[in-house]
Amino acid sequence: MILFLVANALILLNSVSAGTQICGSFGNNWSAEIRCLRSLLSQCWGGRSGPGRDVRSHPPFMRNEPHQSQQGPQNHWTPPQNTNQNDQPRHSFERIESWRQAEPPKPTTTARPTATVPAPPTFSCGECTRKLKDTMAKEMDSRLERTRNEFNDQIRELETRVQKALTNHSQQSDKEMRSLTKKVDLLTTRVYRFTDREYVFVNRKESWYHASEQCHLWGGKLASVASDEENLFISKILPNNTAAWIGYNDIQREQEFVNSDETSTNFTNWATGQPDNGNWNENCVLVHSNGQWSDEFCMIARDFLCKR
Repeated sequence: MILFLVANALILLNSVSAGTQICGSFGNNWSAEIRCLRSLLSQCWGGRSGPGRDVRSHPPFMRNEPHQSQQGPQNHWTPPQNTNQNDQPRHSFERIESWRQAEPPKPTTTARPTATVPAPPTFSCGECTRKLKDTMAKEMDSRLERTRNEFNDQIRELETRVQKALTNHSQQSDKEMRSLTKKVDLLTTRVYRFTDREYVFVNRKESWYHASEQCHLWGGKLASVASDEENLFISKILPNNTAAWIGYNDIQREQEFVNSDETSTNFTNWATGQPDNGNWNENCVLVHSNGQWSDEFCMIARDFLCKR
């Protein structure tokens, strides 16, 4: 509105500077000119932009047009007719309208695509319950099977341990029983005496090493022979056509014979061709019932003679 009034004021000033007066075409008809001015004032008063700010501009109604004759009184004012509109100054509302319409451009917003949320699947409570029951049943079966397998594994492991313990106990018991039996046999075996020594003949087959251990349990050693008399005494203890281990051996060093108590002796009674160390593996000595000696493989089981 303010721009509109300013534009009209500029137009009026241009008109005055050009020699054209507002309502100045009535000549000496002052009443008509006054009515013209009042009409203009009333129109300007209606276009005020605010209290205390009057609009004082309005486009002239004519410019250098001929006016009515001064003959006779003019009771009213008639706006001049202008056949050439290009000569008539007019208001230009283009700038005002363009100013009014000029608004800051509104930001263009690109519509964001709205995500389509899929509708939740529809299911029946009965179907859900059935599936839940099936799942629980499978889980229970799986756990039961797993527990059963674990229990069976533990049972088998326990059975194995018990069986092993029983076997070990049985073996230990058998070993102890055999040892006890051997002790009983030694204690109940007839004891022979020569000079101040005691001798026993054990009619049980053992290797040279085990025979040595049994004699140790009896409290003695495998018999050592120091003289021809002692050798004759031992040979009479043996049953006919038998042989028994004595303590003579060259286990530690080949061809260097010592007794089981590692004492040496100068007496020997080797049979013909003995000791032959057959297969380089005969290191222990047997005494035969005829009193002759021979070397033999130490791991062969034979009867034995103990001395204490």
